[in-house]
Amino acid sequence: NIFKAVVSTQSTGESTFSTVGGFDISFGEGRNAAAALVVIDYSSNKVCYESVINVTLEMPYVSGFLGFREIPALERLLDKMKKEVNWQPDVIMVDGNGRLHQKQFGLACHAGVVTGIRCFGVAKDLIQFETISRENTQDDLKTLKSSGDWFPIKLND
Repeated sequence: NIFKAVVSTQSTGESTFSTVGGFDISFGEGRNAAAALVVIDYSSNKVCYESVINVTLEMPYVSGFLGFREIPALERLLDKMKKEVNWQPDVIMVDGNGRLHQKQFGLACHAGVVTGIRCFGVAKDLIQFETISRENTQDDLKTLKSSGDWFPIKLND
């Protein structure tokens, strides 16, 4: 079962990584897109690798199945990086969700399982399903006053 391959961990506050990658895709016309991977050194916050490739998306957008559309581009970028510098990031941020997903297996989970690299999702919008909605989080949203503020969203396990 692929869900067993997903490992959820709670941060202890100590970093166990030295490089952090960021992956995203910018969509053009039709099936054309540009995929980017930027990696920084966590301690210095300096860019130590960056690459952009043109891709042709083979899958259409289907809500909840973003991984099938975007993971091939991430794999290409990681292969390119390994050939160029012979290492890969310790952890990767992706523009999407992880376990906060209607199937509890969003883009971040999919990317982590496929690549074997720890991944986490940084979504632009709150994904809404079951009991998670803007209406149900309005009181929590009001507590966010400055950069770095957050509140937990609990999944029904």
